[in-house]
Amino acid sequence: MRFLIGSIKKDKQMESLVEKLCNRFSGVTNTRQWEYISYCLSQLTFTEKGVKKLMELFKTYEHVLSEDSVMENFRNIVNKAKKFAKPEMKSCIEEFEEKLVKFEEKIL
Repeated sequence: MRFLIGSIKKDKQMESLVEKLCNRFSGVTNTRQWEYISYCLSQLTFTEKGVKKLMELFKTYEHVLSEDSVMENFRNIVNKAKKFAKPEMKSCIEEFEEKLVKFEEKIL
């Protein structure tokens, strides 16, 4: 998967992949597959559009965030995005992180 993800060069391709992976969560009931999908998402290099797409599709994968390993992969997305974020992208990442934290507090 890393090899395939490495070949994605355009934002539009990455955005499309994010959308397809997020939509896969709703068709899958197996916890292991949730982990695989979230891991694949965590391997992507997110741009501002990619993070916005994640936020836009939050309802499609919200139900799987109760699984610890899946939540950890989404935290990895946030941490990785923070490292490489340009100043204009930081607010978008913080907003997404806030959404994850609110969800986590809700399930606890």
